[in-house]
Amino acid sequence: MLAKLLITGLLLWALPVLGAGERLLFWEVTTEHAKVYLLGSMHLARPDIYPLRESIEQAYAESDALVVEIDIGGAAQLAVQERMLQRGTYPEGETLQDHLSVPTWRDLERQLQASGLPPEAMDRLKPGLVLTTLTTLEMLKLGLTAEHGIDRHFLEQARGRKPIIELETIDRQLDVLLNFPDPDLLVRQSLSQMAQIEELMDELVSSWKRGDARPCAGW
Repeated sequence: MLAKLLITGLLLWALPVLGAGERLLFWEVTTEHAKVYLLGSMHLARPDIYPLRESIEQAYAESDALVVEIDIGGAAQLAVQERMLQRGTYPEGETLQDHLSVPTWRDLERQLQASGLPPEAMDRLKPGLVLTTLTTLEMLKLGLTAEHGIDRHFLEQARGRKPIIELETIDRQLDVLLNFPDPDLLVRQSLSQMAQIEELMDELVSSWKRGDARPCAGW
C-alpha cells in the first residue's frame, strides 16, 4: 500500500511525459528540492516494448538512484525464493485441500493438470503461491517474461552503478500474498480471471502504452 499511496499522491501534481504518440505511464515531479521520475512498471512484459522511449532512458541516466517496489534479483534472488517457499508452505499435516471447498479444489486440480503441474506436488503450498505459479505459467505462454519486465530492465543497469532503494520488503509482500482471509474465494476468483487472461493482459499492456491508469475491466 505504501507504493500505491505514494504513486497516488504524486499523480496529483505530476507532469505527464509524452513520447512518439504513446503517453505511457510516465511522469516528472519537480519541487524546489528534487526532481523525481515516476514510471508505471510491468513486472512481466514482452521484448517488443523495447527500446523504451528515449525520454525514459534519459530520465534514468540523469537519476542519482533507482527506486523499485522490491529488488528480487541479484545476489538476493535465491534468498527471496527460499523465503517464499518457507512462508508459502503449510505445516506438516495441513494441506491446501483443507482450506478449499470440494468444488473449488476440483476446479483448481483441473487447472493445475492443464498447466502441467501435478496437483499432489502443489497441495502443501498456500493458495497465493499456487496461484502465482499458475498465473506466471500462463503469462509465459503469452510471451510475457520477468526478464523483459521494466523492473529487471533498470535493475540490471543500476546494479553496482547506482543506489537501489526498495519501497517494500519480501515479507511485506508475502503478508499480502499469503494471508488472504478467504482462500476459497481467492482461488475461485483467480481461476475465473485465468480463463480470460489473454484478453486481460492484452488490455493491461494496451492501457500501459496509452498511459491509461484506470483499472482494467475484469481486474
